[in-house]
Amino acid sequence: MCESKVFVRKGGKKEMVMEEAVHIAVDGRNILARDIMGNVKEIKGLIKEINIDKHEVLIEAWGK
Repeated sequence: MCESKVFVRKGGKKEMVMEEAVHIAVDGRNILARDIMGNVKEIKGLIKEINIDKHEVLIEAWGK
């Protein structure tokens, strides 16, 4: 399948926030990740890395 895991890195810690994202959109400083069921996770940050081979997206969170 084509789903990707979405990770957020904040303060040196990396946490998975969505296991099977099918759509990711950037809206200003917000990143919206949506899964196949339509659940949406809004993350304030910057996409740092997309690894197509591993199906992973890494987002660096804004702020503290």
